[in-house]
Amino acid sequence: MYWHSDVIAGGDLQSGQYSGRMRAVLVEPERDPGRFDREWLLVLKEFEPHLRRTPSGFQVGYRIGTVNGRMLGHAEPLRARFGERALVHVLNASATQTRCIALPGHRFMVQSLDGQTVPTRAETSVLRLGPGERVSALVELNRPGKWILGDVSERERERGMGVVVEYAGRRGAPEWGAPATDSFSYGQFGRVGRRANHWEQESIDLVFARHGDAERGFARWSVNGSTLLQSPSAPLAQIRVGRRCRFRLHNASDEPHTVHCPQQRLELAATGGRPVSGLAKDVLQLEPGQRIDVVVAALTPGPLLLRSVSPLQRDFGLLAPIACV
Repeated sequence: MYWHSDVIAGGDLQSGQYSGRMRAVLVEPERDPGRFDREWLLVLKEFEPHLRRTPSGFQVGYRIGTVNGRMLGHAEPLRARFGERALVHVLNASATQTRCIALPGHRFMVQSLDGQTVPTRAETSVLRLGPGERVSALVELNRPGKWILGDVSERERERGMGVVVEYAGRRGAPEWGAPATDSFSYGQFGRVGRRANHWEQESIDLVFARHGDAERGFARWSVNGSTLLQSPSAPLAQIRVGRRCRFRLHNASDEPHTVHCPQQRLELAATGGRPVSGLAKDVLQLEPGQRIDVVVAALTPGPLLLRSVSPLQRDFGLLAPIACV
């Protein structure tokens, strides 16, 4: 689980999610066979944020990256022995940044996303996480050495985004090697090509867009052309209580969006036009131009709020209020 401040920060980079007001909580299953030898919890978080002007408005940059509050080279290594298996839990606690991390020469067997067991356990060279996303994966420790587990970007590793993994008996400087691919998609872990057993009863199209340098130097964001900055109380749509609704999400901007709906699971129904079933998440990342369909169950009367996790987008309009009636 991931707890963080929901204070509206706007341009104040000392408050809300930009600050260190967050906590990771690891909830263990009631029955766990424990088929691993080591367990690592890694929280990725940047510090010293600053604003930089771009043609599309202010963006947030960071001078320091950390894993568990320590920069690369300033923490005790993660210890390993040849032939062991490590269960790695990764949380991206960034306010705005997507992270893509790798462990050279090793592969991740993904077990769960956002705490939910995946229907298809698949191997991947990298773990890609938007703000607020969590991944748990098994790693076979079969490449003795002293390695950097960190961001695939050299610039981000230089800022500190990484940690050393040290096999027993190995000395010297830690090594880095770029992964063969940085491909990572939700479709790898769902049942691709199969529809869920239950059908949605309603559908809503939601298009996310950016509207340039329009709000005190920050880009303004909209859903279906409207923004809560203009009409804070008007719902974009209505769905009936007790019905299942398909949200057709389209990221029409050139930036990734990570969205969630508080108190709701987002059940993937399609990604890139291909049906997917069995995979539910708390937080969902859409790449630029990407389309993803999710199904949400409206269980009780009241508002639903689909919103960006990033304060740089959420605080400037990327929220979609939906009424359950």
